[in-house]
Amino acid sequence: MAMARIEREPVIRVRLLAEPCLWLWEIVDSDGPVIESSWAGDWVAFATRAEAVAAGARRLAERTAAHGSSSRPLAAARPSSR
Repeated sequence: MAMARIEREPVIRVRLLAEPCLWLWEIVDSDGPVIESSWAGDWVAFATRAEAVAAGARRLAERTAAHGSSSRPLAAARPSSR
């Protein structure tokens, strides 16, 4: 019996950098790997967690529109304190 794979939307995860003390966003696939990161891609980080979440949500919305994903609401992962 074949099992159906449940498709889940990518989520936004934010992390606090130790040095410098700034927040970054990551778009993470449902399987766990990072798809895109504000820090790894452009070295962009934010003074507050809220700014990072908002920027990550905007980028995820852009990706969703460009790739024709479903219209389900954006999900946000629990913040990491690393």
